Amino acid sequence: MWSSAHDPVRQSHCPLSLDMRHPLLLSVLLAAGVTAGLTHDTFGLLRSSAPPDDRCAAPPTFQACNECHSGADINSGAGAFTVFTPSVYTPGQTYTLLIELQDPSAARWGFEITALDQNLNGAGTFTPINSEVQVSNSGGVEYAKHTSVGTSPGQTTEKSWQFEWTAPATDVGPVRFYAAGNAANANSSSSGDKIYTTAVAVASKPQEDATITLQPESAVAQRGSNWRVMASVRDHTGSNNQVLLVSRVKLPNGKFFPNSGWLFPPQTVNMTPGNWMEIDLDHVIPPSAPQITATYQAIIGRSPNTVVDINEFQFTIQ
Repeated sequence: MWSSAHDPVRQSHCPLSLDMRHPLLLSVLLAAGVTAGLTHDTFGLLRSSAPPDDRCAAPPTFQACNECHSGADINSGAGAFTVFTPSVYTPGQTYTLLIELQDPSAARWGFEITALDQNLNGAGTFTPINSEVQVSNSGGVEYAKHTSVGTSPGQTTEKSWQFEWTAPATDVGPVRFYAAGNAANANSSSSGDKIYTTAVAVASKPQEDATITLQPESAVAQRGSNWRVMASVRDHTGSNNQVLLVSRVKLPNGKFFPNSGWLFPPQTVNMTPGNWMEIDLDHVIPPSAPQITATYQAIIGRSPNTVVDINEFQFTIQ
């Protein structure tokens, strides 16, 4: 039987000002979740010249820097990680993006980001504007990431990077950015670092209203442990916006769990113009849970039955 409890959540983000973020709380405990303990770090940065591709907590693998670094669970540090993007893109237009990573214990820094369309194809192109950022390509998907210079050894408290993103030449629908940041302690080992992840969508037109982007700590969840899914809900209308958020699991047989109602019961999400909320959904699964591959689905909408956006991903219970 599922239970839910509201707990701390993360933050409200503004794409234009670093000073308009406000911490919040809203974590959900559901009895049938899943999780894998995740960690992070580096030799001051184990991959100081560049992290491998697909380490930015993007689907379908959702792998992050904790594949090599260790120290604490993802997003458990005392810092913050934010990607500042436009709320709406114009096809073919170039935008300057800003990434900011903060952590009081860090003395070296790293990041990786990618942009994907709804079919998980690369969306748009990245271009470095200084020596701190480089771009790689794997299977048609681009990744912007730090260079060795961009790790800023010895710099404390916070680090930021800027680079350009050129939107797709045609309207491909919402583009979702997935990013991971490494706030390393420069202790000459791959332990004790803090890994942060974030995700946010950019709409192709204001009429898209609002979007939801899901980012689990891992696509593999262990029976008898906790599994966290971050839901990023963003306004694209340019006005104050309100939606309801729910979630459920689609089983291999095509049926939904729970068979009635919602895994995550309806919760109101309020957004200011162009900004987004990051809501942590924490799930607990019993040790006896079946070992299956299923689809986690989250929906935002309005009463009585208006669907605004849906996002989903596959996960495996082991």
